[in-house]
Amino acid sequence: MSNLSKNLSFNLDFIFRCLIIGSTVFGGLAMISYLKEEFVSKKGYATEDDFLKGIALTQLLPGPIMINLVGYVGYRRFGFLTGLIGALALVFPSTILISILAYFYKSINIATIDVLFHGLKPFVVAFFISAFLNFYKRYINVNFGRILLLLCFVCYMISINIFLVFLLSFFISIFCKDFLPKRSILSDVISEKKLYIPKVEFILGIVAVSILIASAYFITPNLTSFYFKITQISFLAFGGAQVALPLYQHAFVDSMKIISQENFLDAIVLSQVTPGPILCVTSFIGFFIGSFVAAMFSFLFTFMPSIVFTIVVSPFYDRISHLSWIRGGIFGLLVALTGLLASMSVNYFSMAVKDPLSFLFLLVFLVGLHKKVNIVLLILAAIFGSFLLFGFFHLY
Repeated sequence: MSNLSKNLSFNLDFIFRCLIIGSTVFGGLAMISYLKEEFVSKKGYATEDDFLKGIALTQLLPGPIMINLVGYVGYRRFGFLTGLIGALALVFPSTILISILAYFYKSINIATIDVLFHGLKPFVVAFFISAFLNFYKRYINVNFGRILLLLCFVCYMISINIFLVFLLSFFISIFCKDFLPKRSILSDVISEKKLYIPKVEFILGIVAVSILIASAYFITPNLTSFYFKITQISFLAFGGAQVALPLYQHAFVDSMKIISQENFLDAIVLSQVTPGPILCVTSFIGFFIGSFVAAMFSFLFTFMPSIVFTIVVSPFYDRISHLSWIRGGIFGLLVALTGLLASMSVNYFSMAVKDPLSFLFLLVFLVGLHKKVNIVLLILAAIFGSFLLFGFFHLY
């Protein structure tokens, strides 16, 4: 009974703190140090050891690392509902902001949008190139990985279904796990403690997700397939936005055709000026094809399932992290995702970089991302440059 009471309790201080952080702090993964300062040093919500364990776990799970990490800390300290609501509170302000931006985007003259985004679209290419280089440097450090990466890249370029490529790479890596790097991606720690089975957390998670699905079905029944696709992608998005964005492109632009590629590129750029994760782009799409209500459901279907999953599996982490086939499978997924980032860089290049000035913008973005310049400053500089070069001087 005490376990149920803890999991159903609310800690308003934690939730309010998450709401403030989500409204004021930019930086994506750079938020880790800020969260550590707030949650460990100032508030004492978690020990430093538990916080670091949370980082290790969330890096292995699908979904946005920062959001899942907040859910992990909130759950460990205060229980299921506080962890879930606190994590959602972290991204809620950005969801509201991106919905407002989507409203104005739909109202602005097309010619104005074209001028504004001509210098911003190269940012999307720079983002994918930078993500590819980071993934390659971090994970592709053996010849087996390079060969598998090339195979995945070719599969994407000849339009083989993206999810089939994931499965192919997953099973090839399991079969060839002896060729994996000696230094595992995963921790080798095996807990000696008695395994805690999160029965209450599992039931609460099922109830929360069921209520979400039922509400979406009755309020916006015509968009349920869109919401389910969002959740499906969330469970494939190892690495967060760097992986989810090309999956969104494949699902919503290429397959479902509910938004044009031009609008999708613009949505990615706009999502960069909000404090929260780039995955808030789903709320932009939801508003663009539906309404504010659709934007809110898109937000919930994007983040709630991965937060619930993180909470439920966290007690099992120490028990399964040493298994070799898990190492192999995750390595295969990471290789497939790295290849996907490479293919998206190639595909977006021809659309976003159409003239020498656009190429110059691309180089500036690449250097800025490499030097870890604040993304909002890069976006603001690009907006000013776009108006000056393309709006005032009409250089395109």
